[in-house]
Amino acid sequence: NEVILMINNDEVELTFRDDDEGTSQKSSLKIPPSIYFGGCAFGSAWYVGIYKGMVEKWGKDFHKDVVIAGASAGTILAVGICMGFSPDEIGELYLKTAQEAKCGIFHKGMLSLEHNCLRKLIEDPETFRKLEGKCHIGITGFLTEHFWASSWKDNEDLLNCLKGSLHVPLVCDLIEPVADVHVVDGAYGFAGSSLLALHGDDTLYIAPDPSADICTSLSTRQLLFPSEGEAFKELVQHGYESFMSWDGSHKMKVARRQPNRPVLVVLWLCKFVALFIAFLMRFMNAMSSKLHTKRLYNSAWGSSWYLGKKDC
Repeated sequence: NEVILMINNDEVELTFRDDDEGTSQKSSLKIPPSIYFGGCAFGSAWYVGIYKGMVEKWGKDFHKDVVIAGASAGTILAVGICMGFSPDEIGELYLKTAQEAKCGIFHKGMLSLEHNCLRKLIEDPETFRKLEGKCHIGITGFLTEHFWASSWKDNEDLLNCLKGSLHVPLVCDLIEPVADVHVVDGAYGFAGSSLLALHGDDTLYIAPDPSADICTSLSTRQLLFPSEGEAFKELVQHGYESFMSWDGSHKMKVARRQPNRPVLVVLWLCKFVALFIAFLMRFMNAMSSKLHTKRLYNSAWGSSWYLGKKDC
């Protein structure tokens, strides 16, 4: 093991090298160059607490000097932070969604709730311009192809991109392709190599994932169903404590973190089923329309024939 102490401009930085644990490199008090919030579903109340800690430690404008990335539920934090929403405002968005989504991710109107939440985040008509280059949205193309979106044509294009990062086929309604590519939830396709487009291992990765720099273990109940009341406060406090106890070290994520292939196989099977159902519905609607037109034509022709014969 190696320990290197550097003192530079009144900032103390410790550098560790421990190949056995896969922990590299830095423990410092400075703000990381980029931050990535992974998937967390309704466990994202934990993220609200982490964001509270960031604001307390780094100041409310820390995001101006950082690239913020997110995938799945992490996109809400990424966009909210970049647009200057406070932790309390993001917490209120969570609670408003929680009050209506009693069945969690299985709520019948979940897509419309997500839509309303995302709409609130991008109310500013210039949002797509303000986020360009500062906010990266993670998306998964077929089968494990992960890519970042960081520029958009307008707010509608941005909205579709955000829906794509949150997209779980059959649970969510079918969405338009993103950048001409059919996509599924962006968190499952995330690999350590994806961070090379940001700042590699120096990117602060936050998620309920053992490979994350700040991680936790959340129950299935916390992930699939919303937390309200005391449960919400406890999860927020847990997030705050998770961040405040972080020592500034970064794990070796680029070489180690892999996409969740088993889940992606299931998601893409569901996607193909959803696409087939959509095709079948379009075909049936087209046939129904064609038959209706034919009946109208026959009816009109029969009426004109009858009237013509009557005139004779």
